[in-house]
Amino acid sequence: MVHGADGTARGRWSRGQGTLEYALVLFAFIASIMSLGLIWHGVRDGALLRQAVRSAPHALSGTDPVGSSKDLLLF
Repeated sequence: MVHGADGTARGRWSRGQGTLEYALVLFAFIASIMSLGLIWHGVRDGALLRQAVRSAPHALSGTDPVGSSKDLLLF
């Protein structure tokens, strides 16, 4: 068993904590970059706009004033 400068016992497992933290941060960073890429593709291809148009049919038709006001208030 190795003792640190502060007198606490450091076993074999305490040395791997930095590696595990680095791996977790790297995984989170790569997941964030991939998510941003998916959002960018959705915006570029118009998929997000199509989904927004599909989810608000009352506001676009203009024939139902109650539905239009509900959509307006919900947005």
